[in-house]
Amino acid sequence: MSFKEILSVQKNVSKDRLAALYADFRHLKQYSPEGYDANVQVWISALSTAVKDGVLENNDSVLVLDINSQLLSQVSIAPWGRPHGLGSVMV
Repeated sequence: MSFKEILSVQKNVSKDRLAALYADFRHLKQYSPEGYDANVQVWISALSTAVKDGVLENNDSVLVLDINSQLLSQVSIAPWGRPHGLGSVMV
């Protein structure tokens, strides 16, 4: 299973939500806390599944997820590209 497939089967993921997930959604924390929380929860669930299932390369630990350019490339999906708000998810 690819990361795109994992992401697409997450609860509450629609085409509009995918665009929001790959945008810089940090401002939603103040203006739309529900939207912010929904985005964070989708990312946490998808990344957890990807790590557990061994989808993300060079990630030897299920407890530590390295946020680096390789991870960003692995979770990039056309047409949205790399996620810009992933740092908020990790906080």
